[in-house]
Amino acid sequence: MELMDAIRNRRSIRDYKPDPIPEDKIRAVLEAAIWAPKAWERWEFIVVRDARTRGELAKAAKGSEHVGRAPVDIVVCSNLKGAKARDRELYSIQEASAAIQNLMLKAYEEGLGTCWVSEFREAAVAKALGIPRGVRPLSIISLGYPNESPSPPSRKGLDEVVHWERYGAR
Repeated sequence: MELMDAIRNRRSIRDYKPDPIPEDKIRAVLEAAIWAPKAWERWEFIVVRDARTRGELAKAAKGSEHVGRAPVDIVVCSNLKGAKARDRELYSIQEASAAIQNLMLKAYEEGLGTCWVSEFREAAVAKALGIPRGVRPLSIISLGYPNESPSPPSRKGLDEVVHWERYGAR
């Protein structure tokens, strides 16, 4: 698979087949995640396969029912124990985001669908998963075999978002 094909064709999936995901595919997407650019490698990943726990995550995710219906959810966390302010506010989020992008592209290559969910009650997710103080859940990634093929979203053109040398210069 060509990288640009994966970038252009990967979609957020919210309807999954109930088929279980083999552990080797889960490990493959996690392996891709940990090879993302990093600052301090504060990322941690919680793989959730238990239906009851996925249901708790779905409730915490404020209406993202697909979180509970996906065969697997991967909760991406940042271990902020001992982190300095800049790391806590920026670097840990940047590296987790890069890891999520890698994970999602690898999942697409593996024939899996994903959806990046960031709207959730952190305390509820932490409680459901026994996440200790100092570790912050940043995202829930639902993972499964797609049961839908969404159309591509529109994108602004480069000329609308790229500035050469200075802001406002086209």
